[in-house]
Amino acid sequence: MKRSIGVTLAAVVSLAGSVILLLLVVLGTIAALLSPDDPSMTPVTRVTALIGIGMMFLFCAWGIATAVGILRLCSWARWSILAFSAILVFSGASGAIILLSVPVPQIHGAPPGVARATLIGMAAFYAALALLGAFWLYFFNTSKVQAQFASGGMTQPPGGRPFSITLIAWYLLFGIAGYGLCALLPYPVILFGWILSAWPGRLVYAGLGLTSCWLGWGLLRMRPLSRILSIAYLSLTMLNGLTISLALNLWPQYAARYAAAQMALTPEFHYSANMGVLGLVVSAVCTIFTAVPIWFLVKTRRAFAAPSEGTSRVSEPAQPLEPTPPLT
Repeated sequence: MKRSIGVTLAAVVSLAGSVILLLLVVLGTIAALLSPDDPSMTPVTRVTALIGIGMMFLFCAWGIATAVGILRLCSWARWSILAFSAILVFSGASGAIILLSVPVPQIHGAPPGVARATLIGMAAFYAALALLGAFWLYFFNTSKVQAQFASGGMTQPPGGRPFSITLIAWYLLFGIAGYGLCALLPYPVILFGWILSAWPGRLVYAGLGLTSCWLGWGLLRMRPLSRILSIAYLSLTMLNGLTISLALNLWPQYAARYAAAQMALTPEFHYSANMGVLGLVVSAVCTIFTAVPIWFLVKTRRAFAAPSEGTSRVSEPAQPLEPTPPLT
C-alpha cells in the first residue's frame, strides 16, 4: 500500500529529531572529555553521566531505526513509534511541569527576566514534545494508517497481549538495569523515610531490581498473579515517593540526614527549602504518571483471564456419541 504524506512526515520528523539529539550528545561527550579536571565531577557523578550518555545514544539509535522502518512501512515500526510516542508524552509533560516549578535562578550580569524567559522557553519545548507524542499516539492508531502497515502481517500487538501491558512489562524489565547500577554505585536507598547506605542499600536495590524484572516477565507471559503484584508494586512506589517528599518538607531533621547522604557522594551538594518544594512537585508528577500504568493494569484485567501465550490449550473436538443399540 502506498505510504501517506502524514506517515512520511512522521518518519522525517523522527529521523531529524534523533539525528539532532545524537549530535548534541556527541558534543556533550566531547565537552565532558575535554574538562577532566572539573571539581564538580566526582567519580560517581562521572559514571552516572557516562551511563546517561550511553542511554541517550541508544535512544537516538532507536529513533533512527524506527524512522527507517516507518519509511519502509514495516509493521513493527508502527508499534515502535507508539512506544516512542508514549515516552515523549511522559518525558515532555513531566519536564514542562518540573521546569515551570523550578525556582528562578539569579544570573549575574544578565538583564532581569532572562532566567525566567529561558525556563519558560524550555518548558514550552518540552510541552511541544508531549503534544507531538500525543498526536502520534492518535495518528498511528487510526484505521487508515493501520491499513498501510497491515502488509507486514502483524496487525495485533506482539505476543497477542494488550499494547499497554507490553509497555508496562518492558518498563519493569528495564528496572533491573537501573536498580542494578544503583546497587553497584554507592547510592543510598530511601524507603518510607529510612535512609540505607552501603551494603544494606545495595541489597535493597538488588532485590528491587530482581522483583521488577520478575514482574515484567510475568506480565509478558500474561500471568494474573503478576498483574496483581505489579499493581501493588507500583502503588508502593508511589507511596514511597510521596512519603519522602512530605518528610523533606515537614521534618527538618530528615532533610538534614538526606543532605548528608547526598553530600557523601557529591561534596558540592547543598540542600535548600526550594529543593524540597521541587521534590514535592516531582513526586506529584511521578504519582500521576505512575497511576496511568496502574489504571491500565486494572482496565485490562479481563485479558489476563484468557490462557496466556504458550500455555493455551486447544480443546479437542467432541467425539460423536455412539448410537445406542436397540433394546431386544
